[in-house]
Amino acid sequence: MATQAFRIDDGGDWSAASDGVSRFGVYLGRSGFELVEDAASFATSVVRVALPPVMSPGYVRQHPRVQDVSALRGDAGELVFAVSLVSALPAALEAMGRRSLGWERERFAGQVSWLEPVRCDRVGLLPVLVVRVPVPVEALPAPRYRADGAPELGAAKRAVQVVVAELERVVAPVLQALEPHGAVA
Repeated sequence: MATQAFRIDDGGDWSAASDGVSRFGVYLGRSGFELVEDAASFATSVVRVALPPVMSPGYVRQHPRVQDVSALRGDAGELVFAVSLVSALPAALEAMGRRSLGWERERFAGQVSWLEPVRCDRVGLLPVLVVRVPVPVEALPAPRYRADGAPELGAAKRAVQVVVAELERVVAPVLQALEPHGAVA
């Protein structure tokens, strides 16, 4: 079975919607958006809302190894998402790793989480792999807003779909390589 890095949870979005339409849409309405006119800034803002910690659980669900997702902008307007993943220690540090604290794995309701160690009495080595994923700005929808200034739900969901498709295309194979035999370790 292929490892999935990111997925949009439309079913959960609808079933948990306090307005009967979209939980994501409710969060968009509460987020106090600054009106932007470029597609990259719009996508960055709506993706930020779609992910934890703004929405928890997120409209976009992510693999347990994903620690952070942040957007970067290039000088020419390029849009890049940096995805931080829990990783294994490089082979050169394995001996040191046996004497130090590392990522702690916790299972809750069948889900694995990687957490920083609680103890502070030893050196901690917490390897993270950062994957930078360019998102084609021309594939993003133009920003659209409701009368109250909140992003229009259809445009916001389309922007999230474009970003998630690119993240999934690039990050899923990386996660597959990190997971022994495709299992969540």
